[in-house]
Amino acid sequence: MKLSFSLKNATLKDVINEIKRVSAYDFVYSDPQLKSFRQRDVAFKDVTIRQVLDDCLKDTELEYTINGNTIVLKLKSTKIDDESLKYVSGVVSDASGNPLPGATLLIKGTTTGMATNANGEYKIGVPKDGECMLIFSFM
Repeated sequence: MKLSFSLKNATLKDVINEIKRVSAYDFVYSDPQLKSFRQRDVAFKDVTIRQVLDDCLKDTELEYTINGNTIVLKLKSTKIDDESLKYVSGVVSDASGNPLPGATLLIKGTTTGMATNANGEYKIGVPKDGECMLIFSFM
């Protein structure tokens, strides 16, 4: 799918709303994450969603993943010493046992999170010492 749109003095939220209006994509993000985007004019003609996102997110603290029609915006990962992490994995499913692709999970109290893959699977690194809580959501 190719996108075409232009906006004047746009915030990242304006760009997201326009993408949602002209496409079938939905977004998962938290509003404070969008502050690293400086307002600017944007113009896109016959470009892919990846081209729009790459352009809009360059020079920001954000990165994205696309799972089906869900785009997850998150803070760029910082390299953490693997020795300090343990990995938790699983499958997110609905009440009938059907996997939920694009479900998001977040380590409570942090900006560390991810989205499940097409089979509803996830694997996330959590601190070895101490307890943490994973928060799951699906729209």
